Amino acid sequence: MKKIVKRKKPIIKFELEKYEDNFVFDEDSNTISYNKIEDSELLNKDKYRIVFDTCILKNTRINDNKLYRSEFIDVIFDNCDLSNNVFDNCIFIRCEFKECKLLGSTFDNCAMSDVLIEESTSKYVVLSQNKIKSLEVTNSSFEESSFFDNVLKNVIFDSVNFKKTIFSETKLKDVDLSTCNIERIKVDHKSVEGVTIALHQAESICYLLGVKIK
Repeated sequence: MKKIVKRKKPIIKFELEKYEDNFVFDEDSNTISYNKIEDSELLNKDKYRIVFDTCILKNTRINDNKLYRSEFIDVIFDNCDLSNNVFDNCIFIRCEFKECKLLGSTFDNCAMSDVLIEESTSKYVVLSQNKIKSLEVTNSSFEESSFFDNVLKNVIFDSVNFKKTIFSETKLKDVDLSTCNIERIKVDHKSVEGVTIALHQAESICYLLGVKIK
């Protein structure tokens, strides 16, 4: 029986107001609260801090930004493109990414709690020194991505493409990869200890550990 993540969903209890300002703010108050954002763009910002609190973003592009200490709390991303961003010391709490693109984005020193990634493409993503708790990833791709020195607690990976993905100093103990594609992954001994795999995946893992199967 698979371990079930008791993930808390975004708390959005009433109809949100439509956002009309296209990410233009007065002074330094870069905060959007209780809004529904559609067909908008946030592009090419450097060392930029923004706070989304109780928001739904739909068909929105957030690309080529360096977001520092930004906060995403009770946020749903629906069919959004969040590619080629650097998320540095950001917070993600009760967030959902549905049918999104996160191609080539980097997450450094972030805190993530109660996050869903579903039917999304996260190819070439780099996750480094993040604290990740209650994460559920389903029917998504992290192909050729890199996980460096992350702390994972209570995570589910269901039908995730990890082909050519690197796991280094990221403990996968009690993580079930049996439904995932782990073809040609790279993983160190510390990370792979205690992971759960399917029988047909054993050859891939044994090869990494220097064990030959006749």
